Amino acid sequence: MVKVTNVFGDEYSGKVGNSGVFAKWKGRQYRRKYVIPANPRTPKQQEVRSSFDNAVQLWKEFLQPMKKNYNFLAVPKQISGFNMWVSRY
Repeated sequence: MVKVTNVFGDEYSGKVGNSGVFAKWKGRQYRRKYVIPANPRTPKQQEVRSSFDNAVQLWKEFLQPMKKNYNFLAVPKQISGFNMWVSRY
């Protein structure tokens, strides 16, 4: 079900049948195709997941000043410092 949140109808959220999904993240409105997610367990996919795990663990070990620096660097891209760290890792 799609939910219109203003009188002009330009903000949506939710699923439209089986054709798409509307959402908003960090102030950005977006639409993506509706898909049933797969869960591949190939060696390459496990390597990628392990890399994400390592990035998350390192982020948790950062001191507050380091996290603040990443948050500051991420402002122009409208993402979080955590997301910037993971993308650079």
